[in-house]
Formats: sequence, structure tokens, C-alpha cells
Amino acid sequence: MNGRERILAAIDHGRPDRLPLDYRAEPPVSAALRQRLGVPDDAALMEALGVDIRWIAVPYHDGAAYERRLPDGDLSDNVWGVRRTGAHGGYTTGHPLADATCRADLEAHPWPDPDAVDVAAWVERVRAAGDHARFGGPSCRVFFDAIEIIGFEKFFAWLYDEPDLIHFLLGKVADYNEAIMRRLYAAAPGEQDVVQMVSDFGTQRSLMIQPAMWREFVRPPFERLIRCAHEHGVHVMLHSDGAIRAVIPDLIDMGLEILNPIQVGAVGMEPAGLKRDFGERLVFHGAIDIQQTLPFGTVEDVRNEVRDRFRVLGAGGGYILSCSHSLLPDVPIDNILAMYETAREECRYE
Repeated sequence: MNGRERILAAIDHGRPDRLPLDYRAEPPVSAALRQRLGVPDDAALMEALGVDIRWIAVPYHDGAAYERRLPDGDLSDNVWGVRRTGAHGGYTTGHPLADATCRADLEAHPWPDPDAVDVAAWVERVRAAGDHARFGGPSCRVFFDAIEIIGFEKFFAWLYDEPDLIHFLLGKVADYNEAIMRRLYAAAPGEQDVVQMVSDFGTQRSLMIQPAMWREFVRPPFERLIRCAHEHGVHVMLHSDGAIRAVIPDLIDMGLEILNPIQVGAVGMEPAGLKRDFGERLVFHGAIDIQQTLPFGTVEDVRNEVRDRFRVLGAGGGYILSCSHSLLPDVPIDNILAMYETAREECRYE
């Protein structure tokens, strides 16, 4: 099997030849792995590790980007006008609608234009993935982006005090992402395999908002985006950290197929229980613990966790192995190599 076949088999709850693999890491980690393995670039690194997925970012025309670095080198802003400081997202320092008080303020905001996306360049990137599974954007960060546009405190106050404004705001963010999806998928039917939607709904112990409120505000825009992806034959993966078990039945009912990252230390996210209760209807992606095992465990700890995840989450198929968040520089290179080596050599379906 090639990588694309392996991933699609897992999504169909089939049994590929071996456990499918993904890779997400910060640039310094990839650089260290390239040096250790003696490979020249990230493409060669993916081949050396046996990674089955290629992540395809959405390009923009004329040097624009979803997020761009500002001249001072430390600050950046994104298409919504949200300002950050530091590398790889860093910390949010500016909310463009922090002072908004009414719908007119929201309507007057310069909302981003989906036509800024370079569709032709995206098609080239997708097709360059060859026989690997094609995952990518738009990231559909509806919940996250809405929070960052007006600020955390205002968002959660408005949930109670100005619910119509929250519906409007979430709808505008969803509109932008849906417009991009329709442009991309119309240009290359059948080329994209999975779109990842990103929003962290949970903390380490519970949802950020009560399930009833989540269903009222968050479910409708995400359900619309999932429906759009399915109209174009694209599978959907949700990235949500934290303890989100309370809404997993909702996510399945909405049409979600793949859940990432399976933060195993969060309340209710134990792999055995998730597989038992949802494994026939949901594919799991991730679950190798980035909070404890990978940074602090031994090589044998990592190998044992990979074996255990394959035994539990991989039983009968429906599991794609990856770490439960991007690999950070505090993870020993030997542990990373042990994770991929064990998965490739030992986690095979008969």
C-alpha cells in the first residue's frame, strides 16, 4: 500500500498493511531529525520516517498569507487583523474588535477576501503530494478566530449578554472558510482527502463552555463547514485539545470522521473508553502523549505506548498514529525515532 491508500483504508475503518503515520513538529525538531538521519530536506525526512500524510497549506496571491510577519520581526498579524508576538503563533497581543459594542461595529470591520487565495498554486501543491494522503486547510478555526477577533473576555461575556452578535461573528468566520473551501474543491475535484478544522473546545478537565451553549453557538457553523466538505467528497478531521467527550456524540452526528489529537491526560479522553464507545463511528488521530511520555519518558516508555495505542485504538483499524500535539524541542530525538520505528516495524495488520 502507498500512503494515500493506507490513510483512506483507516478512514474507512479497514485494515491497512500497517498503522498509518502522521508527523507534526516545530522547525527546530525537523532540523535536528534531518541532521541525525542525514537527509537533505523535509521531503526526505518524511520518507525516512514512513509518514503517509502530506500537509498542504493554502497559498495566497501577491505575497499575502493567512499570517504575515511585520517589519519589526517579532510581531505578526493575520487575515482577521489579530496581532501576535513571538514565534509560531506566539501570544495574542491585539484584538481588532476589542472595542466593538454593536452589530454596526462588526459589520464595519474589513473582513478578509477569499479571492486572495491562490487557487492555482494550491492545486499544484495538492497534486505534488503524489501517492501520499493530502491533508490541509483552510483551517476553519471558527471558534478560535472569533475569540481572538474580539478578545477572550468579551467573547464569553457576549455569549450571555449579546448572543446575536456572537452568532453573527461566528457566521462571518465560517462564511470566509466556506468560500475558500468551495473555490479550492471546485478547482480540483477529488484531489483533497481531508480538511482539518481547528478549534480547542476543551480544557484539561472540561469543555470551555457548557454543552448546551456549545450546541447553540458552536455546532451550527461547524456543521455547515462539515457539510460543505462532504458535498465535495472531502473527509473532515477536527483538532480540539482537551476534555471534549461530552460533545463527541454531537461531532459524530454532525458528520465528523476523524478526531485529533486525543489528549490522553484530559478527563474522559482515555483511549480504551473512546475506542469502546465511539470506535465504530470515529477514526482517531494522534494519542501519543506529548505532555509526559515523549518529553520525559524513556525510549522503552515510548515504544510501549505506541504498542498500547495500536492494540487499543488500532484494533480493527480506524487509527492514525501521531503525537498529541506538534513535537517540541524538549522531546529527545531518540524518543521520536523510537515512535516511528516501532509503528513501522511492529504495528502491522495481518
